[in-house]
Amino acid sequence: GADADFCQCDVSDWESVQNMVATTAEKFGGLNVMCANAGGFPQTKMVDMDPSEWDQVMATNLKSAFLCVKASIPHFEKAGGGRVVLTSSITGPVTGFPGWSHYGASKSGQLGFLKTACMELSRYNVTINAVMPGNIYTEGLQDLGQDYLDTMAASIPLKRLGNVADIGNAALFFASDEAGYITGQTIIVDGGQIIPESLEAIEEI
Repeated sequence: GADADFCQCDVSDWESVQNMVATTAEKFGGLNVMCANAGGFPQTKMVDMDPSEWDQVMATNLKSAFLCVKASIPHFEKAGGGRVVLTSSITGPVTGFPGWSHYGASKSGQLGFLKTACMELSRYNVTINAVMPGNIYTEGLQDLGQDYLDTMAASIPLKRLGNVADIGNAALFFASDEAGYITGQTIIVDGGQIIPESLEAIEEI
C-alpha cells in the first residue's frame, strides 16, 4: 500500500497548520492534494448554546478550511498545481436539523469560501471542490443507538447509511487527473437522502 504518516495539529491555529503542511511536504517531497476534512458537530439548540461553542465549531469547521488552503498555496505553486477537497455536508447547505445551527452555518460557509477560492487558486493551476456527505456510519453516529440508526437508514432511498469509503471515493475522484477540469463544484453523497419530498414517498419505494 501507499506510504502514510501523521502529525498532531490544531487546525484552528495558523502556526500549527503551517507546520502540518510543511512537515507533510518535506516528508513526501512536495504537496499535490489538500483534503480539509476536520469537523466537529456538538448538538446544542440556540437557546442553550454558549457563544464559545459557536466559535469553536466555526474555528474547527470553517476557519480550518481557510487555514489549510492558505498554507498549501506556496507548496502547490512550487509543484505547478494541485487539488483541494473540502468535506462539507448536506446539513446547512441543503437541509437543517435542530441543535446544529452552528454546524450548518459552518458547512454553508465552506461553500461560500469554495466559490471565491476556485477563482483565486486557478492562477496556481489548483482546483478546489467539495464533497457533501449525508448520514455516514461513523463512531460518532454509533452513540445514537441502533434504533435511531435503523430509523435513519429507513429514510434513505438506498436503505442504508453511507460508509467512509463512499465519501473517500468521491474525494479521490476530485483529487484525480480525471477531475482536472472541475473546480468550484460540489457533489452530494447521501444515497438519495435529500430527494424524497415526504415520508409517503419513502414508503412507495
